[in-house]
Parts: sequence; structure tokens; C-alpha cells
Amino acid sequence: MKVRSIPVVFFLLLVASSLVGQDIDSVKPRPVYDVSIMSGGASGNSSIFGLNDFRKIYPASSILKRDLSGFSGYGENYFSEYFGFGVMVGRTSRQMRVLGERVKGTLRAGFYYDEASYFSYTLTDGSNTRVDTIKNSQGVSQFYIDSAYYKTASMYYDAKSLRAEVSALLRFNDEQRWSFYLGVGLSAGMTFNNSVNVSYSEQEVIETYPAEGLSGTSATKVEFPVYENDQSAVSSGWVVNAFVPLGIDFRLAKTGRSLEFMHLFTEVRPGISFMEIPDVRTVSGTQVSFHLGLRCTLN
Repeated sequence: MKVRSIPVVFFLLLVASSLVGQDIDSVKPRPVYDVSIMSGGASGNSSIFGLNDFRKIYPASSILKRDLSGFSGYGENYFSEYFGFGVMVGRTSRQMRVLGERVKGTLRAGFYYDEASYFSYTLTDGSNTRVDTIKNSQGVSQFYIDSAYYKTASMYYDAKSLRAEVSALLRFNDEQRWSFYLGVGLSAGMTFNNSVNVSYSEQEVIETYPAEGLSGTSATKVEFPVYENDQSAVSSGWVVNAFVPLGIDFRLAKTGRSLEFMHLFTEVRPGISFMEIPDVRTVSGTQVSFHLGLRCTLN
């Protein structure tokens, strides 16, 4: 099954369960409202954002204007959300049976904020030269001294985003101390504080190491004769994320106790994302986020 079809399947399952699930209470219970706060991070991958992409988004960079054709490049098709924070309001109402299990439906909505490094690309070039050989009194080689010169150009695209979010959940055994839930969700919003950072360095490495067949320790001396950096703000865009929330919920106290309204939960969200990079293209990819949170029921 393709990754993009997973949210659709869960959504259809959720709708079907709502339609065919039988109410197991003769009198419908009052809806329970809750507020959740969560924080965590995410990782994922997408198509590689390469040198030409960075040149389009940051044409004024003096480093990117250079002839880099002799360099070999490698990109990370990987992004890292190093901080995420969300606030959600939920409404849990109808109790049903799904596949023989007691479940409750929750509609949850709120906002999600994150800071992430989305794309990186690195170019390298270099040379290695034997500069000296140290010999003993019999003329046998003892140590070699090599000089290596490396050139490196590195590019990074960072951004923050603020998204409105809504999700539909099925909660299993919600009245117990331990429960779990699953569902489907969608968030959409804008990126802001988008920036590109480009650095260029030339690094000289002098290595001394023992000749073949001899033991000993090697010594390395590193110098950085050149270092340059370009950084600029770039245009904002939009971002959309469709995900499948999977969570475990722990009630802090049994029903009837003073802390029964407080829950700790952990939530995993596999999903797909779409991000617009203005003047370049829209990038899609998969991602998984991990969250810890506190949920407080209001009645």
C-alpha cells in the first residue's frame, strides 16, 4: 500500500465506524471537553534539495555564484524538526462498539508551531600530496608526511511554521487508567523566518604517520586559511501535513480521585508533508513525529 493512501484508509475507517457503530448507552453521555498541550520533534525525508535549488532561492550569494563544477556534491534528503509545540482542544462524545471494543470518538482542533532544518547540501573538492619522508640512519623510511587541502561549500535551509490542525480520534477504553487511541489528522499553515545559510571553507591538513610495517602514533595539524559565510532571509511559503496519530494515554488517578482529570500521553505521527519553496518548487516527503503531552478534561 502506498504511503499516501494510508491517511485516506484511516479516514474511511473512521467515517464507517461512526456510521455503523452502535450506541451502547441508552442515554447518550454528556460530551467531555479537554485541553492538550504537547511538545516534541520530528524527522523525515524528501527529494534532495540540490545546488541549483539553492542558487534559485538565494541568487545573491557570492559563494553560490562561483564555478563549483569541479566539486562533488551530496545532499541530505532528510529534515529535522528540533522543536515542536501544540495546543489542542478536544470534544469526546458518542460511545460505540468497533470490532467488539468500547470506543469513544474525539474531535480535536488547535494549532502547532515548529522550528526545523529542512534541507542541506554539501560540495567538496581537495587534493593530497606527499611532502616529506622521515628516514632513520640506515635510510629506512620511518614516517611519512602528507599535505591534504580540502574545499567545502555547505548550504542549509531553515524555517519556522505555524499551522492550524484538526484530527479525528477513536479512543479505546478511555475510562481506564491506561488507554490508547488512533485516528487521522491534517494541519496546514505558513512558514516564516525562512533563511538560507551558505558557508565556504578551505582547510589544510598536515598528517604524520608511520611507514608500512612500523608501529607508532600519527599526528595531524589542521589549519583553516579561508572561511566565508553568506546568510539571508528568503520568502515564506505554505506547508501541509497529513498524519495518522497513534497514542497511549495514562490517567494520573483512578475515577473519583482528585487528579482523575489529568492525563499524560505520548503520541507518534507518521504522515506525509508538502512544503512550498517560493521561486523554486513544492517539495513532498514522509515524516514521523514524536510527542509527549498533558491532557486535562474539563468535565
